[in-house]
Parts: sequence; C-alpha cells; structure tokens
Amino acid sequence: MHGIQGDSMYLSKLIDAKDPVLIRGNKEKEILGLRTDSKEVRPKDLFIAISSQRQHIDEAILSGAVAVVVDIFNPFLPKEITQIEHPSPRNYAGILANRFYQNPTQNLKLFGVTGTCGKTTTTWMIRHLLGEKICGVLGTLGAWTEDHCVEIPLTTPEPVTICRILHEMVKGGLKFCAMECSSHGLDQNRVGHLEFEAAVFLNLSHDHLDYHKSMEAYYQSKRKLFEYEAKNCVFFLDDPYGKRLFEEFQKNGTTFGTDSKATFRMEDVSVSMTKSFCTLVHQGEKHRLEVPMIGGYNLYNMVAAIAAVYPYICDISLLCQRAKNFPQVPGRSELIKTERGFHVMVDYAHKPDALEKLLQSVKEAGFRKITTVFGCGGERDSGKRAKMAWIAERHSNKVIVTNDNPRKEDPHKIIEMICSGFSSNSYRVVIDRKEAIRVALKEAEEGELVVIAGRGHEKELKLRTGSIPFLDSEVAKNLLVEI
Repeated sequence: MHGIQGDSMYLSKLIDAKDPVLIRGNKEKEILGLRTDSKEVRPKDLFIAISSQRQHIDEAILSGAVAVVVDIFNPFLPKEITQIEHPSPRNYAGILANRFYQNPTQNLKLFGVTGTCGKTTTTWMIRHLLGEKICGVLGTLGAWTEDHCVEIPLTTPEPVTICRILHEMVKGGLKFCAMECSSHGLDQNRVGHLEFEAAVFLNLSHDHLDYHKSMEAYYQSKRKLFEYEAKNCVFFLDDPYGKRLFEEFQKNGTTFGTDSKATFRMEDVSVSMTKSFCTLVHQGEKHRLEVPMIGGYNLYNMVAAIAAVYPYICDISLLCQRAKNFPQVPGRSELIKTERGFHVMVDYAHKPDALEKLLQSVKEAGFRKITTVFGCGGERDSGKRAKMAWIAERHSNKVIVTNDNPRKEDPHKIIEMICSGFSSNSYRVVIDRKEAIRVALKEAEEGELVVIAGRGHEKELKLRTGSIPFLDSEVAKNLLVEI
C-alpha cells in the first residue's frame, strides 16, 4: 500500500480531548501516516499496535514511527516515543483513521456488500452500473479506481487501510465505492467507523466455521453491517437468512428475489451457454434483464446491484441496458476460449454452496458432460471438504481432485478428507494442480465443459515450501497450446 498517502496532521489535533486515552510523551509531533502493519511503517508514522507482540512495536520504531497506540504502557520503549494508551487499539484505529483521512465516507457514498458467495461479482456490477469513472471497488480483487489497482492483503482490510484507500478515491474525484464486507472484517469491527449509503445481503451458507464455530455466529457477524444504519438496505428474500434479516430491519428494507413480495421481483429465470435472462418486475412494470454470464446466481447478483443503485439511477430500463454489457470479472464464471470443440471455465467456487450453484447452472445452460477439477484450501474450514466431494460427484461426469492452496497442511490429508465424501470410486486424484488440469483438458471431448474450480483470480498457489506463480486461467490457456 505504499502508493497511497494521506495528509500530515499533528498528534495533538488527531487525538480528541474526549477520547478515552492516556498520553505519555510529546503530543506536538507531526504525523505523516497511520499504520497497523509494522512492515509498512515509514518515518514520522503513528503505529497502532493491534497486536501487542513486542517485536512489531520494536520493528515499527526502527522503521521511524514517532508514536504508538498500545493497550498497556510499555516502560521499555525509548522515551522519545509517544505512547497513547487505549483499551482497544483495534477499535481506536478506525476513529483515528477517519480523522486523519478526513472522514472519507462523508464525501464518498459507500455501498457495503456481504454474503457467503457473490460479493466480488456484485461489487463489480455496482461499479459498472454507476460508471467506472465515478465508482471505485474495494475487495478480493484489490482496490480499484478508474484505471488503477492497488493490491490489498485482505478482502476487507484493517480500518487504516480502508480509510487511506477511500481518501485516495475522494482525491481522485470518485463519488461512490462498492466494498466487500467479509464476516471476519465485520466481526473484527474493521468497518464500524464508516458511514454506509447502502448495505446489501446476498446469501449465507456453510463457510468459515473454523472461525465462527456455528452458523448462528456466522449470521450474527453478517448482521453487523445492517446495524450501521445505511440509508438503503437490500435483502435477498429467497435466502432464509435474508428473510430473517429483512424481518429484523424492515424499516429501511429493499428486497429482491423470486418471492412475490420482493421489491425487485424476478420471473422466468433461464440460462444459456453464454448468458442468463429473467423478467424483472418493479412497481408493476416488467423489464427484460440479460446478463452475459452463465448462472442464475449471477442474475441474482445483478438484481442486488440494481436494487442498491436504484436511488441514484431511477431508470430500470437504463440499468437493464447497462447490465447487458457487463464485462467479465476475472475468475468468476470465466470462460476460456478454445478451438477444440470443448469448453473451459475458471471459477472461484471454493465453498459447497458456490460449487453446487455453479455446477447446477452449467447443467441448466445445456452442458451435458462436465469434468470438475477442484481441491480444498489448507488451514481453513475442514468441515466443507467431504461436502464438496459429494456435490462434485453429484453434478459432474468426471471429477479430478487436486491441490488448492494447501499452505502448511499436508495435501495428502486434505485430499483424504475430501475423498471421504465420495459415494463411489468414480473420481481420480492428481495432486499436482497443473497436471490435473492437463489431464482434464487432454481427455475433454466435443461439447464437454471442464470446470476448474476453487481459485479463480488467485495468482499464486500457496504450498508448504512457499508460494509459486499459478493463475488457473493462464495455466489452462498455456496447456491448450501444448496439448
């Protein structure tokens, strides 16, 4: 994030007299930036020690930090370092970031999107509908302005990073930003300091239970986005958790789905090998909606985006016209061109619900023979591994199980857990991901669809020995030339 800078501010101005802090040291120091990652600290920065581990604070000071926010006073730090004691540095980070970066959401309308699946696609749809020149995106694919991208480490970064990015968007003349709000980010209060113009709920299904422990806890983390009193709250009524949310937050509710009571109602949903269609009913009027992506779920994502932006573009016909020209999102139902008579698709589906919706959609689109290549990430929710196998087996003609970011976990153990979900031996294991893709492509027949699932846009494969360059779409394209 070194490419994004804020304005300087004196520490005495940055800290409000009403803040529950104890300051030890000089307050008349010029602060050039805020950091929560000690590796990013520059001279004259304020370091906010979200982690109290001593080595991070020491590293920040060695890199030039002139003040630190801590939860407990550290008597061993150099006396020239100003210490600001706060009971929760993580929560205080958002408050300080808002001040330092001039309350960016007062000058930028922020759309928060949450859900197990579809956040990335929906935020990009919101951007497309509003216009790339005035709407930025912040999420899994990075922080995007009109023609520039800055990579970020998390789908929903820490508060300082978020405010720094939004501040840069304001300076660049953007009027809107569509942001993915992950359950981890919401649970850890990374967005509680922001003002939301709109909040969108897409769906909720099995994921991240290694962190949340239960679906109820997972739901409660998603629910937090709607506690921030956005002006326009959008709920998916076809999802039971969406219906529950709507019942709890009805006063600001806009709804979408096939439910007869939905504000934006979908009828006659259908899909082809290249597009998805439906009739969109709003205020008694019917409109033809066409999205150049396979999958009914992509129609749901587009209708969610339309519902979110409607207060600013009150013309459904215009929005449907723009939807028709929605560009490809990297790694989301991404079709790879091939002259071989078969088809290849790369998708980020790495959760049971996402994989099932993907495979169901391609079958509905007319693909009668499907080969699925997939794996499961290491050091992540292991409870979904066998479920993924059951789904792949049920909706595919052939299944190849392979590596998918095993990280420090033994890939053989991961694959063993996956394979426990198969009901027969009609699958193959090819641990090397490139070789698995090669086998699938080499054996593909006329009219067949090879689905490479799980990693989508990701550019690196995370192994025990470290990360290696590996973008599924590029690997597939290169193999199509070789075989």
